[in-house]
Amino acid sequence: MSHVHVLVEGSTEEQFIKQVLVPHLASVGVVADVRILTTKRERSGKTWHGGAVNADRVLADVRSLLGDSSADLVTTMFDYYALPSDFPGLSEARALPGAANRASVVEAQLDRVVQQRVACANVAGKARFASHLSVYEFEAFLFVDPKVTATSLGRSDQEHKVQTVASAFASPEDINDSYQTCPSHRIEDMFAGYDKVFYGPLIAERVGLDRLRGSCPHFGAWVTMLEGLGR
Repeated sequence: MSHVHVLVEGSTEEQFIKQVLVPHLASVGVVADVRILTTKRERSGKTWHGGAVNADRVLADVRSLLGDSSADLVTTMFDYYALPSDFPGLSEARALPGAANRASVVEAQLDRVVQQRVACANVAGKARFASHLSVYEFEAFLFVDPKVTATSLGRSDQEHKVQTVASAFASPEDINDSYQTCPSHRIEDMFAGYDKVFYGPLIAERVGLDRLRGSCPHFGAWVTMLEGLGR
């Protein structure tokens, strides 16, 4: 069995990993666990988790997770949307066409930074860190099946609005990332009272991993990579 630590942005991603990804990976011989990014540490030892992602916070937690010699891989699930402007690779990525291309550039640069700054990121020439970014954010999953999303949120009458947005893009991962039009704000505009932490993982679970990975190829490639650890 291979062992993977998944470092995530917040409680929504944590629940998704636990409810959807962990059981699937276990079925192919990969043991995965999840940890929410540490955003503040006090000298007393008290910590806060979740919230804004920045490179220093990521590096601190990645270094800690890589210190576990039993882990074959440390990976991430952060939103590409709203990364700080100084995040590794972001300035180069913004000039590129295509959401997946942009995310891949940032992931590659973050991987390089970890390789350079964390001694145990490589063992016997094998990389132990591989980042993943959701493009543009977790709520892209809610546009994979508009009917499931609308009925789960108790507003079947809004299915056509979700479908209209989904049909305007080649993939849910291409739904644009401006403040007004990012996936989460579109969902909030359609469904008053949308609770990200409760409904996001619930809807993703109901849609199912096969459909999520098929409709969101950047995410799908990440899942395939993780599955490969069990072979």
